[in-house]
Amino acid sequence: MGRTMSQEEVQQLMSQTVLQVADTLSISTDVSQHLLMHSKWNVDLLVQRYAEDREALLLVAGLQVRNPQALSSPITQCPVCLNLLNNESEAAPTLCCMHYCCKSCWKEYLITRIEQNLVQNCTCPISDCPAQPTDAFISSIISDSEIAAK
Repeated sequence: MGRTMSQEEVQQLMSQTVLQVADTLSISTDVSQHLLMHSKWNVDLLVQRYAEDREALLLVAGLQVRNPQALSSPITQCPVCLNLLNNESEAAPTLCCMHYCCKSCWKEYLITRIEQNLVQNCTCPISDCPAQPTDAFISSIISDSEIAAK
């Protein structure tokens, strides 16, 4: 007869799976975790899809886009809030699409998605962009431990 795993056991199993996939596919643990979530934690399916067409999988998972925006000039204004970005501030966070928003806009956007329980389907805040943030990207923006825990 089976037994229910504790939350700690589930987290440990998930961490081991992330490490195993990262090692098998020679990718970062952050990308491994994102792809596992995208594949509903089906390791065999993920490895098969990665081996068959890595680029297609990364496109569908939002970790790669077909035509990333080329930065032709230094970023001077956030396209969301329209605030000017000063040169001394840290670089605006970007995803693989290279769209940019100021950290404040990213933070507000991500907190809203987390609170609405929509963070797993979260995409770039720029209209119709399929790029998706990874957990590491989200963690670099969200500093509140209570919100990050959600």
